[in-house]
Amino acid sequence: MCGGGMSYPNPIGERISQLKPGDQVIILKGEGSPAAWEETCTIIWKVSGYSALTADGIALSCRNLSDLIITGNHFESYPVSPEAMQIWDEILAVQKEAQDSDTKPDWSIPPAFGTEPE
Repeated sequence: MCGGGMSYPNPIGERISQLKPGDQVIILKGEGSPAAWEETCTIIWKVSGYSALTADGIALSCRNLSDLIITGNHFESYPVSPEAMQIWDEILAVQKEAQDSDTKPDWSIPPAFGTEPE
């Protein structure tokens, strides 16, 4: 999570979580993933918790941003790049794989260190 081990997000994570698809933001040069080549004005396409994906295909999180400028502009329709669609498809595939796999811990195995007093 974006809290540096804490149970609450840092300010950037909180700002990302409040974005809605269609919100316009400015990403600073060198930030985001992949990093913006220059200061970039773009539109939010997807938001999930403290992460977002722009219509240009730049993933945003508190781990790859030092600042996020929200312009206040909102768009109902906007083009989505093929790169963004590919990233989204990859995210969905990973989520589906995690759901399909047996990722639940086996609680029948005793812990490595006893919990009983000696």
